[in-house]
Amino acid sequence: DRPNEIVSTEIQIARDDDFGSIVFQNSVSGNRVAVRQNLPRGDYYWRVRGTDSGGVQTDYSAVIEFSVGETEPLQLLSPPDAARIDSDSAQVSGVNLQWRRPDLFGNFQVLLGNSPSLDDARERNVTSLSTTYNLNTGTYYWKVRVIDPNGEVLSESAVRSFEVTDAFVAPTPQYPLSGMTVDMTNRTDLPLRWNASGGANITYEVSVTKKGGALMFQNTTRGTSYIHRDLRNFSEGTFIWSVRACRQFQGQRQCTETVSQEFNIVLREDLAPPVITSPGEQFIIE
Repeated sequence: DRPNEIVSTEIQIARDDDFGSIVFQNSVSGNRVAVRQNLPRGDYYWRVRGTDSGGVQTDYSAVIEFSVGETEPLQLLSPPDAARIDSDSAQVSGVNLQWRRPDLFGNFQVLLGNSPSLDDARERNVTSLSTTYNLNTGTYYWKVRVIDPNGEVLSESAVRSFEVTDAFVAPTPQYPLSGMTVDMTNRTDLPLRWNASGGANITYEVSVTKKGGALMFQNTTRGTSYIHRDLRNFSEGTFIWSVRACRQFQGQRQCTETVSQEFNIVLREDLAPPVITSPGEQFIIE
């Protein structure tokens, strides 16, 4: 007789290879499972067994050992540490705090205050990788935590600071940020964005250079973004984009310091067709 089909699979994870200390157990109908709980550092063992359509369970599979290493630290992206941000921009558009997700499952808790210890911090729980605050002048300190559904802290960033000031300050880059990789495959433009510097009649000088090489372009705009559409001379590599704000002040031209961000461009010439690997059969879409 034809054997009955496996309809469910039981997965077990334990701290010991005889499974006397099981830390995770679940049954699924497919061939994979996502472990949503965060496992402490250490060595673990896992195994599976199936149940067929007649309710008969198979033997357990061979046991496989794996290790959970140290948690990846959460990295803050923007604003840069000790940045100075124009008060008009901070009050109207807000200060956008950005960070990079570590390889953890959880939500984020943002702490923002006026003391380095963050004893006076206001807390905000979010699921996205950024949040915006409308702020008055002053010095602020912030950090971000990853928390599980029970509120347990799984990872947290270092503390950064920034100042909201009435002074004429340099714009704060928003995209691309330092270290970012920009995939320009099938793209027709390169967008650059930054936060405004305060005051009226501000112009921004923006440029991109190839690292260690030539100037790619330079232009002036009154907005807080610039889209460069002539990509003929762009190729893969490392680039540096720069921006500064300028104004007329008491009859003289006044400019902020130039702020720069280093980013990478990649181009994928031959894209493989997408492959669907679930359900069990594989289909290639051409």
